[in-house]
Amino acid sequence: MRELVAKFIVISGYAEFNLVLGLVSDYPYHADLVAQFCHGKDIAAGWTRKPDLYEILEKHWKVRGGGWADIDLESRHWKFFGHSSAYGACDSGDLSFVVTEHPFFASYSITIA
Repeated sequence: MRELVAKFIVISGYAEFNLVLGLVSDYPYHADLVAQFCHGKDIAAGWTRKPDLYEILEKHWKVRGGGWADIDLESRHWKFFGHSSAYGACDSGDLSFVVTEHPFFASYSITIA
């Protein structure tokens, strides 16, 4: 069995939801995911409390919470769970919307705990 452990954040803006994922070994804080997303989209943001809180300054973008993901590559199963201590838990409806609408997840089974 090959398993990966990741952190995730859901960010909304301009009528879209974005699931931002990163391996825990590469992204020790959820804020690192927010920072990467903002840099990639050229969104005004900055560190409120480094290293664990990165704040989006543009009003139409919002961090909607985050948590953890266990990914089992052999069984093609993703389990989303928990919460971010800095950004709180992601609404299960928001997360469910993202994973059901995005074609990447079509060939995976998904659990949202």
